[in-house]
Amino acid sequence: MERIIVRYRIKEGSLDKVLMALRSFIATVAIEEPETEYNAFRIANSLEFLHVMSFPDPSAQERHHNAGYT
Repeated sequence: MERIIVRYRIKEGSLDKVLMALRSFIATVAIEEPETEYNAFRIANSLEFLHVMSFPDPSAQERHHNAGYT
C-alpha cells in the first residue's frame, strides 16, 4: 500500500470553486480508480485542506499521477 498526505491552503474567496472541483475530482477518481482510496478534509472551517490518498501499489500511484483528470 502506498500512501500520500497533502496539506495545502487555498486563496481567500475561492472556497466554493474549490469545493465544487474537489467533489468532481473525487467522484472521477472513484470511477476511474476503484482501487484508490481518496479522501479530502477541510481543516476546522479554515481555508486549509488535507488530502489522504492510498494506492494499492506504486503502479496505481503512477497511473493516478499521470491521469488526465489529475
